Amino acid sequence: MRASLPLIAFAIWCTTISAAQQDSASGVNASPRDSTDILLLDHDFTSAGEFARVFLLEGQVYRAVLSTGNALIEIYPVKGGPPVFLAREESDAPGASGQVVLSVYPRADATYEIRLIDGGPVVSLRLYLDIAASRRRQQVLSTPGWEIGGEVTVGGHTGYGLNTSPGGLTDSEQGGVHLEGCFSARQGPGGFKALSGCAFGLGWDSRPKSKGALWFFTEPRVRFFGGRPRGESNTEIGGLLRVGFGLVEGVNLNPTLIAPGLYASRNIRVNPSGRGWSFTLAWRHCFVGNRGGGTHKVGTEMVTLGIGFYQ
Repeated sequence: MRASLPLIAFAIWCTTISAAQQDSASGVNASPRDSTDILLLDHDFTSAGEFARVFLLEGQVYRAVLSTGNALIEIYPVKGGPPVFLAREESDAPGASGQVVLSVYPRADATYEIRLIDGGPVVSLRLYLDIAASRRRQQVLSTPGWEIGGEVTVGGHTGYGLNTSPGGLTDSEQGGVHLEGCFSARQGPGGFKALSGCAFGLGWDSRPKSKGALWFFTEPRVRFFGGRPRGESNTEIGGLLRVGFGLVEGVNLNPTLIAPGLYASRNIRVNPSGRGWSFTLAWRHCFVGNRGGGTHKVGTEMVTLGIGFYQ
């Protein structure tokens, strides 16, 4: 037993040293608490036009506290670039403290100049890094949403007849040109990353020897092949389904549209948020019909080529 005492003491000593090292590392790596803000600048302005400079980081949120309610400042990068976005955290009327609090959102890493435009005779400025707001903003920025954009498309259809009223206008089934534009989205968040398509679109079909048709439609698309990590360019193939209704002058009933099909798309992305272009070739088999009594269905083929831009 006595022989084992030195070994026991040595083990206890090693355990103590290891715990101390872990605590030390934990203290070094610990980030500031959400309730802790970091003071970056404390400056007193004595006259309009006076300025102070500070380096700010894109993606962080800063809080500027002005000592008087009638103070007005501007913040812009010294070497040019996008200005910051300012959000007033109090009402236009100064509070009991007479202070004004502004949230500052830089849009680039840069040295910024903070200039007093109006107020005084002495205006005190305290600029803080808002830890809690910065963490919330980083969480939002790191959680991707839909890539939003628009598409314009040109193509053709093989023709469809609509007017079934006896003695009505002559309705040709000759093919024509198809034009459209739509508000679109691609690569949604989470489980929707394989989805894309036109949320709302307007299309026009020329119908030689007949009245043209104006279409209102929506068209979801589902990717089958070609997925890549978010922010990377990809070529994909998938299925689509267009649903809509039309307006045609002189037709007894306005037409409806159900059009399943296939598409191939080249998506070009130039940054992690998905900004870039898309080129989409699509085929649809369109079931066109009139609503109400005397409903009939006619089939037509449609082939289109579209170009889109997304943010």
